[in-house]
Amino acid sequence: MISITILLIIVSAVAWVLHLVQPSTKFKRLGALIPGPKPYPLLGNIPNAGVDSKRINSVLSGIADKYGRTFRMFLGQDLMIFLSDPEDVEFILSKSKQLTKSRNSMIAGKPWIGEGLLIGPEDKWKMNRRRLLPAFHLKIIENFVPVFHKNSEKLIEEMSAFVDKGEVDITEPSAKFALRNICETAMGISLDSISDDDFYSKAVGELNAIFATKIFVPLFKNKLFYNLHPLGRREKQLLRYIDSITEKVIRSRRAECRKWDVEDGNDEHLAEGQRRRLIFLDLMLHIQKEDSSFTDQQIRDEVNTLMFAGHDTVSATTSFCLHLLSKHPEVQEKIYEEINAILGGSDRPPSLKDLQEMKYLEQVIKETLRMYSSVPMIGRCANADLQLKNGLIIPQNADIVLWLHRMHNDSQLYPNPSVFNPDNFSPENVQKRHPYSFLPFGGGSRDCIGMKYAYNELKVGLSNLARNFIFLPSETQTELYLITEIVLKTDSGIHVKIKRR
Repeated sequence: MISITILLIIVSAVAWVLHLVQPSTKFKRLGALIPGPKPYPLLGNIPNAGVDSKRINSVLSGIADKYGRTFRMFLGQDLMIFLSDPEDVEFILSKSKQLTKSRNSMIAGKPWIGEGLLIGPEDKWKMNRRRLLPAFHLKIIENFVPVFHKNSEKLIEEMSAFVDKGEVDITEPSAKFALRNICETAMGISLDSISDDDFYSKAVGELNAIFATKIFVPLFKNKLFYNLHPLGRREKQLLRYIDSITEKVIRSRRAECRKWDVEDGNDEHLAEGQRRRLIFLDLMLHIQKEDSSFTDQQIRDEVNTLMFAGHDTVSATTSFCLHLLSKHPEVQEKIYEEINAILGGSDRPPSLKDLQEMKYLEQVIKETLRMYSSVPMIGRCANADLQLKNGLIIPQNADIVLWLHRMHNDSQLYPNPSVFNPDNFSPENVQKRHPYSFLPFGGGSRDCIGMKYAYNELKVGLSNLARNFIFLPSETQTELYLITEIVLKTDSGIHVKIKRR
């Protein structure tokens, strides 16, 4: 006899499929006019996309090779339109009143990062961004530079264990460097206070993959079906762990703020050199005291958002950059020469002013982000019909995917895009390109709040590594197989060899 649970799953799945295959005539007609693979009955292009995040990048790349910068996929009833022309990207990002964040992203990510800045609805996003922007002011970031340096010394210590030891996967030490920074500078705690930092980083990575898979599987929008699916059960298990860490972070910082009377803005008892500006979590706790509508849940959402976005993206960029440098010793030497010129050959920590003078290193970081866009796609949903410059119309309720990684590797924008060339970001070359042809931190009104934070963190870490080591290429990992998740990954880490400078 069929159990009630199995019967509910079957009924739920059938009802959801019936819902998926009944798009309006106008919606379906406009969608069909956009180039793309022929949809299957009932399922649309789900068989084309697959359900494995490891396949998505290669599948979509094949479709884009065939149909160009603008193409569509039907996932059941859902219509996803992929854009990688900078003019189209600018047009979409300028239409904030006709767009919301992607529904698929909001549904997939809400259990984890709720209504935080990354995927929150427009009204909450506007209010919370305005509230939280002061925590990322350049003067506050200047106070964080010594923390970045201290944690880069820990990274150097960890890397030293691999000197002349053959090939090593650098993704784990890169992740720890970024996680230490975000814990201390944004949350005010040390990584040591998280009992199992390795598992935390791995849990974020696994949730990243689950998030991406949910976007491309419409049936997972059905809560009953998804909660009974093994992936849904695994997500709940991971979220219980992540939420326990988040709660611990908030409790710890709230107690610390009370101890120092920071919530009251009272730091008169501190000596001049000890006085501190409010960091991200302090600011949220202070906002909550002044405005009770800023709830504990909103604080948790923003903490989870920052712990994810603030460490996974920097970790990936650090690893990809070292991979590229290992294959280009001449670039490593040029970075080393620039650092020595700025710091006068000393081993002193860099200041914010020093970091701002590292122009060539900044070009290297930007070229890394071009070739390996840490956030490969960003999503929006059309609240009204929108006509592109080529005459195609994006129908209301369609999901729009701005495929930044594809745009950043477009040969019409970047000659020889597979070749690592930091001169792509020389001032004269930047002036020649469309201003929306490079968007590693998004664009428009909802660009990343932490862009300056990330650039300076990367400069500290990479400059200090360049002062201590020479990176050599892997002999076994000749190519990287990319996985398109929320943050760009590889299927088998990133391997280099390390030599003492």
